[in-house]
Amino acid sequence: MDIFYASLIGISRTIAALPFEHPFEYIKTQVQANPHVDPYKFVINDIKSNGILKLYTGLIPNAIRNSFKQAYRFPMMVHFPRIFRTFIRNENAVQTLTGLSIAAIEGYIICPLERLKTWIMTSPKATIRQFFREKNLKHEAFRGIQPLLFKQTISWVTFLGCTSFFKEITKKYTHKEELLYSELLIIGAIVGVINTAAVMPLDFAKTQLQKYGEMEGKSTWGVLKKFIDNEKSNIGKIRIVCSGWQFRIVQYIIDACLTVSLLDRLDTHFKNRAKS
Repeated sequence: MDIFYASLIGISRTIAALPFEHPFEYIKTQVQANPHVDPYKFVINDIKSNGILKLYTGLIPNAIRNSFKQAYRFPMMVHFPRIFRTFIRNENAVQTLTGLSIAAIEGYIICPLERLKTWIMTSPKATIRQFFREKNLKHEAFRGIQPLLFKQTISWVTFLGCTSFFKEITKKYTHKEELLYSELLIIGAIVGVINTAAVMPLDFAKTQLQKYGEMEGKSTWGVLKKFIDNEKSNIGKIRIVCSGWQFRIVQYIIDACLTVSLLDRLDTHFKNRAKS
């Protein structure tokens, strides 16, 4: 029953946030697929040419991916730490192990939907049916799994580890056990910024491998090296591999703000139930 409750909370969170998050996911993916374009001009021209609904291209696979992801994420985020706390006392170590465990499981679960979503978003007039007609699912479903696994690992460890760290610091500073919603929102925003900085190059490599007209036979480092070698300045190298960071950071802040507060409420709820 607890697992079902946590899953329901996760799915509800997805339904509420997806209309706001998806346009940023679409723009970020397009900018990563075409890293030399001006992101702001691209958005304006894309909307002028195709209308506002173009921002919701790939909504179906993204909605399925996010709903499925949140359905199992919240139970794992709540219950994995409870398991690890039985033999580990350090909370940061508990959260790090939780992040590693979820990342290893999640990478293989969401990769096919990530591949489908990215391909549709970057393909001219593509449909889900067209993808299955053109692609051998057995060979194509897990394209980009390497950078995705790296990305998920870093993302989960930084998200859970940084969230735990900042919550402990805030509780120590404010001298209270339960934080206000406004304090959780601030923590969520800070974690979102850190998370974005940590995962952007890996997210860029994943998009290049999963997009329409994907790069053939390239590893994560091979993708990054191809673009880095073409740039003369260090700023140019960073700008390319972090393409779309402006839109990703908005996504992460929305996601982290909602997830941090919900996770805190769920954790408190299950702790109180365990005591009663």
